Amino acid sequence: SELFLYLSKIGDKSIALTSLSILSLNIKKLNRLDMDDEINGCKEILFNALLSTDAFHVDIFREAIENEAIYDLSNAIKWSEQLNTQDRRSKATSIALYTVFSKELHFEKYSFNDIVSLLRKVKNESFREDIYEIFLDYYFKHYETTKNYTKLNRVLNKIKSNYVKSKCLIRI
Repeated sequence: SELFLYLSKIGDKSIALTSLSILSLNIKKLNRLDMDDEINGCKEILFNALLSTDAFHVDIFREAIENEAIYDLSNAIKWSEQLNTQDRRSKATSIALYTVFSKELHFEKYSFNDIVSLLRKVKNESFREDIYEIFLDYYFKHYETTKNYTKLNRVLNKIKSNYVKSKCLIRI
């Protein structure tokens, strides 16, 4: 499609990547599922090109990761894991999770254990603190069971910030 060709050739690779992630979100509406693999391949090429030159700036990837998380959380997490420092990987993963939690997206293929595992990939506690409360809301909307409640308590008890922990415990 002309739109795909135009977006894939935008000179600023971060804008092109974000644009293609947004296009992926709308591929069904455009009735062009036949282009899905081509768009995904181009996104990977752009991501890798950015990674080789700009991996020091997680903000370059922010919007692409946000939009990709809505389209394909697994791919957004994969991109996050490729950044060059633990802090950048943590920040990017927290961006993806925050996006999913705040938009209340529920992916059937993810169990509560999977979501907790993704949360634990955010190694930097300060980035994790930014998403604990919204994670709690997400739990109540999508995963609330007696079995999961025990797991939730384990997560909350590991919060290091007394302030954040208190706010979360008050909410349950």
